[in-house]
Amino acid sequence: MKEQIFRYYKGEENIVVVEKENYEESLFREQYIQALQLVTELAERPKKDVPNLVAFCGDRGEGKTSCMLTVCHIIKNSAKPAIASEMEPLGIDTKKLTDAGFEVLPIIDPAFFDKEHNIIELLLGHIYKNFKNWREKDENQSYGAANDVAKLFQKTKACLMHIAQTKMEMYDPLEELEVLSAGVELSECISTLMEKYLALTRKKKLLICIDDIDLNMSRAYRMCEEIRKYLNNPNCLILMSVKVDQLIEAIQNDIHEEANYPSTIDFSGMATKYVAKLIPVTVRVNMPKAYDLCDYRLEVYDGRQKDGKLIYPSLSVKNGVVRKIFATSRFLFYNSKSSVSPIVPNNLRSLMQLLGLLFSMREIDSVEKEEATEVLGNNKSLMKAYLYKSWLKQLKPVSQAFAEGLTLRQDGNDVNKYVVEFLARHLAELKVDDDLVKEITKGGNFSYNISIGDVLYLVDYLEQCTTDDDLNKALFFVKAFYSIRLFEKYDVVTDHLLDELYPETVKGGNLFRADALFEHTNVLQRFVAGSYFTYYPQDLLSPVGAGFNRQSRDYKPINGKSGLNDLLVTLSKILKDTTLTLTPDQKELVQTRFRMAEFFMLTILRSIPKRNILVNKSGVQLPPVKRGGSEPTYLTSYNISTGYYVFDMLAPFYALTNPQYAYGRFEKIADLYNTAINSDWSLLRQMMEAVRQKEIKENEDIIPEAERATYRLVKDDLDYWKWRLLSNAVIRNAEVAQAVMENSKHSKESVRVSRVSRDLIADVYNNIIKSNMVTYNRSESESPYCINFDFLNPIIALLRNDRLDDECVIGDHRLPSFDQVYLFEAAPEDDSSDEDVRDVNIELTKSLFAATLNNFRTMKGKSVINRVYKVQRDLYDKVEAATWKSWFESDKQYTRDDTVDVLRQHLLDFTMEDGETPDVED
Repeated sequence: MKEQIFRYYKGEENIVVVEKENYEESLFREQYIQALQLVTELAERPKKDVPNLVAFCGDRGEGKTSCMLTVCHIIKNSAKPAIASEMEPLGIDTKKLTDAGFEVLPIIDPAFFDKEHNIIELLLGHIYKNFKNWREKDENQSYGAANDVAKLFQKTKACLMHIAQTKMEMYDPLEELEVLSAGVELSECISTLMEKYLALTRKKKLLICIDDIDLNMSRAYRMCEEIRKYLNNPNCLILMSVKVDQLIEAIQNDIHEEANYPSTIDFSGMATKYVAKLIPVTVRVNMPKAYDLCDYRLEVYDGRQKDGKLIYPSLSVKNGVVRKIFATSRFLFYNSKSSVSPIVPNNLRSLMQLLGLLFSMREIDSVEKEEATEVLGNNKSLMKAYLYKSWLKQLKPVSQAFAEGLTLRQDGNDVNKYVVEFLARHLAELKVDDDLVKEITKGGNFSYNISIGDVLYLVDYLEQCTTDDDLNKALFFVKAFYSIRLFEKYDVVTDHLLDELYPETVKGGNLFRADALFEHTNVLQRFVAGSYFTYYPQDLLSPVGAGFNRQSRDYKPINGKSGLNDLLVTLSKILKDTTLTLTPDQKELVQTRFRMAEFFMLTILRSIPKRNILVNKSGVQLPPVKRGGSEPTYLTSYNISTGYYVFDMLAPFYALTNPQYAYGRFEKIADLYNTAINSDWSLLRQMMEAVRQKEIKENEDIIPEAERATYRLVKDDLDYWKWRLLSNAVIRNAEVAQAVMENSKHSKESVRVSRVSRDLIADVYNNIIKSNMVTYNRSESESPYCINFDFLNPIIALLRNDRLDDECVIGDHRLPSFDQVYLFEAAPEDDSSDEDVRDVNIELTKSLFAATLNNFRTMKGKSVINRVYKVQRDLYDKVEAATWKSWFESDKQYTRDDTVDVLRQHLLDFTMEDGETPDVED
């Protein structure tokens, strides 16, 4: 089969194109064949009493007019050998078209019709103009026959004038009768006029072209009626372009307004049947959707002229568009194996216009280095304008208003809250029953505690459960907006590395906010707002342990006082002890434990008091983040009294938006950042080295082997490698973030639960590295650039190091092992069975609800709720009335122990105040 090619010629994106050659390779090849076959059939066997027509059907911008006019061109020039040779491979007999004897009239544009002018008048005008030209040129004309035709023109015009007077007041009864008969007579006059005119000019049929008949909404029904009543004769064949749905809507409105039918009438059904009779499906030539063409090979030429050059080939339209977007603006959009990125328009005109925009820009790799920044900035502005001003117009009004409002927001936290509120409305309509969704969408959540991870969790949830086309487009816009905004924030940080990565406080200057918590935070860090990923514990890895000590491995509480804090303090003492002499083995152990400490500092989300960690026979349960506080939980610092931390194995992606800040949160316990950045054995420096090695490998043809050992990684160049680490580690595309999450979840299915936790975490990181996410290179013949997250390799090596489990005693100092920090000890070691261990939260529940439980007797659920409302209103108001009803069934009987058990399960709703983010254990 011949390869299918989508050819775009620069400059043709906004014009009607009449193709005059290469029809076999045209995008409309099948439409030409179908239309010409219909024309041939109707010419040979015309229908009686109904219009003979062929309709080119499709939406705005799908090429209806271009296709129709090209068919007209082929019919008009069917006798030419060039057309005949072009049509032969398509199975079209041009001799039949020539023998049909068509006179092709100029195209009729309904946009010019109004109350005074109609389609018949314009048609008569075109025929009369041709008649006059014929009389002036034909020397062998029969003057008698010509005069007869001229009289028919006058008679037809008179009929039209009489019809136009039907709404005028008349006094002469004979005149009124003449008007009533004019409608019947007009049809006969037009038929006779066409017959006599064609005989006179030695033609056989008139070819009438009507463009976008549905576009004139107020006159569409009238025009259709004129075609149905007056052009239903075998002397003419009509080609029309039409959007069928809009024509039905126009006719429906007209029937409703003028007919005065009762409201119970099905106007939509009436209009649909009317159009089906006027334009049966057998004569409809449906235009292709752009997505039907997206797997065609793309060829871009600098013009349609004979010497037009091929300037851009691509294996497919969909890949060529997204690759060109990246080449010009560095914005990343992805096609999946089974679908097309919504950034690629599903409309031929829009696709052509996007191609026109893209090929008006210069690719970044093609300009001089000195120009690159300016060119990239201009290209980004053009692409943003396209997305924000043009692309979003395809959304429905409500979604469009949301999208336009989103583009006007500047503050990152305000953006997250705004998007969540929009998504929450759709989730409410779907009646979603998901605890994380409910937590994220609570109306009282403070904007600073809503992360990009929260937004993407809701986006992903909606993508999985909705089939609404408009909502899916709105979700794509959200992801595209976040990708652009992330890139912009990243640019701010990397373009001003020394000032913006870890901003110093300017003496006498202003902080980002008066709140000192934002000191030293950068714009990218604040926009991400704590996490790229929101997920449930055990979504990524199966749990470890049994009974009370059963706990997740991916998102979990870890020990502070007896674990991480001890590790940090002890490391600090060893590093500062100048009297301590270490053996090589001890030195290696200390450095390994130091890297382990760095790992935990990069994976800590926040602190948590022990009382908020739920422990029961099902194991350790980590409560959801309380987002209702005005203090950003992701910016809290820690001290020696911090009892417990929340560990998130995917947190390094966020932490590395500002590594110095991530280390600095622990500086009141132990200040280890300077040691980390100045020691080539630290995890931070090893991550920078991994990025360096990646760059050497990618540029081995450029960097001489002798220079590779010192390739920029010297003390004076640490700022450069901070930037390169940031470039490698920071996610700046929403679709990449979704892919990381999907790959991480996939790891759960492929790992063995029996293995040690740190090995399983390393496996997840390894799967992320090998996920084959790519950007685009300059040409499809080159290998694509892989997004490998090489910074994870040193972390993987650390986690696979068995020395993390070794006992580590240096002089008087004991350094905790990995599991001593990582595993949360929920139950005393000497407890022999689950039955001997009481739920640590039962007594707290009894104490908290003492007034409610006092003299408690068995009562119905609605009575329990009523009792709490009366005697402990402060606790009742902490949750919504609907939530209380979901906990206690109205007519079910509850004992005192039953009530305690229900309240215990929801203890966190009452023990943590809105906004509370305590980091000191009670």
